[in-house]
Amino acid sequence: MNNDPVREPDPSPSLPVGDTERAAAAARLEQAVGHGQLDLNGYIDRLDRSSRARTGAELAEITGDLAPIVGTTPAVVPRSTALFDNVVRAENWHLPARSKATAVFADIELDLRRATITDSEIRIDATCVFGDIRITVPEGVEVVLDSDSVLSDTHSCTLAAVPRIPGTPLIRVQPTGWFGRVLIESRKAGEPRLSTRFREGWRRWRAKRNG
Repeated sequence: MNNDPVREPDPSPSLPVGDTERAAAAARLEQAVGHGQLDLNGYIDRLDRSSRARTGAELAEITGDLAPIVGTTPAVVPRSTALFDNVVRAENWHLPARSKATAVFADIELDLRRATITDSEIRIDATCVFGDIRITVPEGVEVVLDSDSVLSDTHSCTLAAVPRIPGTPLIRVQPTGWFGRVLIESRKAGEPRLSTRFREGWRRWRAKRNG
């Protein structure tokens, strides 16, 4: 992600804007997500609005609440470990350039839509031992699943058929372990995360069976 200083877009509020002003706004948003001022959902939403902005006032509404960038965001290195008890990371959390998730007889849920990500490439080392690691990403984020695990069920990565959004990070997931799975899906902002959808489907099936 670009860390060079970016001049704030400053078109006249009442005048129409063109590609130059929109590009400046996009660059400012890319800096904001790269310094932890926006999560991925917020960045994608604002980038879409900036591409459709017609006046300076509309662009100002999109970037005006972003504080000046001073220095860098401190790195946070989460290690998610689920041992006989499930772990969920879903609300306003910081995902560093490299992190580890280990599920042993339990499941881990990682929802990256509300994550703060300050690096252009992310690696998640996912270890599953009789457990699942379920990862939800926003639509338009590219994920590479580097699978070389032994004695594991089939891992899966199902992404929406949309182009990668400029400024979003590349997510690399490296699964290892035995008799576990890594399941990855892209979901829109308002949709439930991957494991929640599974649980809701299971409840409906049980209710229908018992009803």
